[in-house]
Amino acid sequence: MKSTIVKSCTKASSVKREFHNSPLADPYAVVPATGFVRIDQILKLIPVSKNTWWTGVREGIYPTGIKWGHRTTVWKAEDIHQLISELSEVK
Repeated sequence: MKSTIVKSCTKASSVKREFHNSPLADPYAVVPATGFVRIDQILKLIPVSKNTWWTGVREGIYPTGIKWGHRTTVWKAEDIHQLISELSEVK
């Protein structure tokens, strides 16, 4: 259990460093202020693979999506903007 928590924290801090160095200055250009977004839009801003994103959702690192259809999941744009602001904070 402890190694899982350490691994999760390591992943999160790695994503924070990578996001902070991301060349995208305006997340609103990719993700609208309100509404819903799909995974491809999210991954343009957060530099992780789809597999890492879904693992982070299961582990509670990233927000839970809303099932929109049989093979479609969306996330609230507000939740993604909150995640982006948390990841961009330098500690």
